[in-house]
This record gives sequence, C-alpha cells and structure tokens, in this order.
Amino acid sequence: MKLVVSTKVLIYCALLGVVIVIAGIILGYRIFPSIVNKKVWENSILKENTPQWELFMKIPFPFQVKVYFFDVQNPDKILQGAKPIFKEVGPYIYKLFRWKDDVEWYLDEISYYDYMRFEFDSKASGKLSDEDSVTVLNSPFNALILAVEEMSPSALETVNDVLPQIFNKYNGLFVTAKVKDLLFEGLIICENGGEGDFAAKMICDQFKAKAKVAKGMSITDRSINYSYLRFKNNTHLGRLTIKSGLKNKEDVSTLVKYNNETHLSVWKNESSLCNKIKSTTTFHPYVTANMTFDVFSEDICRRLRMEYQGIDTVKGIEGYKYVVTNDSFNAPMEDSDNYCFCVNRSRTLSGEFGCLSDGILDMTNCV
Repeated sequence: MKLVVSTKVLIYCALLGVVIVIAGIILGYRIFPSIVNKKVWENSILKENTPQWELFMKIPFPFQVKVYFFDVQNPDKILQGAKPIFKEVGPYIYKLFRWKDDVEWYLDEISYYDYMRFEFDSKASGKLSDEDSVTVLNSPFNALILAVEEMSPSALETVNDVLPQIFNKYNGLFVTAKVKDLLFEGLIICENGGEGDFAAKMICDQFKAKAKVAKGMSITDRSINYSYLRFKNNTHLGRLTIKSGLKNKEDVSTLVKYNNETHLSVWKNESSLCNKIKSTTTFHPYVTANMTFDVFSEDICRRLRMEYQGIDTVKGIEGYKYVVTNDSFNAPMEDSDNYCFCVNRSRTLSGEFGCLSDGILDMTNCV
C-alpha cells in the first residue's frame, strides 16, 4: 500500500503548524499573562462578598508581638549617681488579633476602625511568664516631675511632699511591677483622687484631665490606671479611610485619611512631609525588590518608609522582607525634610529644649 500526499496538502499542514505555533506564542506570552494579571488584580481590589473582603474584615490568624524589657539592675545606686546597669529580658510573646468594624463606604473609599486584641502566648514565651516582675523607669512619676519643673520649678518642693499620696506603692523614679501590670492590667495611681490633701487632689485632677486624651492612661472609678499597652487592647487607635481600588486598581488599600483628616496637625507646619498620612496598608501584587513603601503608624503619629532587605522564609513560603529604613529616626536637621519632627518640647542631654539626637523621637505632641 502506497500513501501519496500532494504538495498542496503538505504546504497547508506546514502553514497550519506555523499558525498553531504563533497562536501558542501569543497565548502563552500575551493572552494568558494578561488574563492572569487581570484576575490577580480583581482578587486584590476590595469588594464586598468576596474572599478578599473577608480577609480585609478579619485576619484569620493572629500576628506575633514580641515584648522586651530593659530590667534596671541597680535602681538605688543610680539615685546616688551610679551608671545604670540593664539586663534585657524577653521576649514576652503575645498573639495579636485584628479585625475591622463600623465600616462605611463613600464612592471608592472605605472608612473603618481597626480593632486589636492582645493575648499572652505562654507556650511561645517558654520559661517567661507575664507574672514575672521587672524594674523600669516610672513613666508617670518622671512625667510629673518634668512637667512641674518646666511650668514652675519653685513648686517642686510642695509636689515632692505629696508624691506618696499620689503614687502610693509606686512612689519613686523606678517601679518594680509584674509584666502583665506594666503592659495591660495597669498601675493604680491617684487612688481615691488624692483626697485628704489639697495639693495631691489638684495634681490628680490634672492627671485625670490628661487621662481623657493621653495614651496609656485611663480613669478607673476615682483612680487613674497607667500601663503601656492597655490603650490598644480591645479597641482601636482612630478612624482610617482607604481606597478600595474600584476606580484605580493601583490605589487599592492606600490610606488617604486618619480621623477624617488628610493631614495630621501634630508636627510643625501642617503641610509638611511630617504631617502627611498617605501611605499603604497592605502590599500590592507584583512587588519588586526596588520598591519602597510608606506606612503610617498611629502609635507615633507619623509615616515610616520601608525598603527591601532580602529574601525571607515564613512557614515554608519565600517572600521579600521589608524593613524600616535606617534613617527613619535621624536627628532633625535644619533645611531637611525631617526638621518638622523637632518640636522643642523636650530637654536634650545639655538640659536645654531643642531637637533630640539620632534614634529619639519627641512624642510630646503625639501622646
């Protein structure tokens, strides 16, 4: 049996093969990537009744927060002029759960409160317990002395006489307390509002006025509760407004307002870079190593820039690791973008009011 194929058929087959190859190249390099790219962005844009929206409303797993203390080893000798000796203690590890509430839409913008709750992770903390005691600087005590010194140095002697009534067992420049009390449960000061002494009551009334707006303080009955993180637990730090990405996919999750304002009024010159809040709240698809991102931290009332550090592996998944840039807390310098962080409300090591050194941020206006 002899099979005869005409030249025309061979040519048609060859042409068909070329067409299939070209079509495969177009599909493989143009059509399919375009379809995948479109699908990826569709899954990133925030729309109700989508898997992405469910993740946005409640993160299904807790973050891990590590807390370290610098335990003061020689508090009594420090008061006599000795050099402080510290021992780093930690990490005390907490699970941080986050979810959104009171969500409102306006065009392509989403406004909400970002709630958080801390839970001590005894297993991850190992031998450490939140019942451990540490000795640290007594922040409210120190703040009171500095405030009186700034406003009326002549009143220091009067204030000194009533410090025991105000701070009770926490009277002193240093305080020894349990980790859970320092972080969340709180230290009770101004017990019963300082009743029994006019000066103590007057100071406690001032503390109460500050406690209504200050981070770290809250009013409990007639007393004041002070802690480092209680103000963040089971609550939020302000109202956030972000872009949904419905109008422009590149804007998805971009923070545009904080407490319904487009700028802060914390730092010098409201229109300065220091007061800008526009930043990202989540990473976009197709992140590359040469990208930088601004993130807004309600804790310190400012943006921070993050840059690529390297490849990291989390639970077996490789990804890009971004960290805050090394110059984020450089000392404010005149004629520089960060000079607006110099609020001149804290004393430098020279004892004068001025811009603080590298690594220190004056939080007076923020807190």
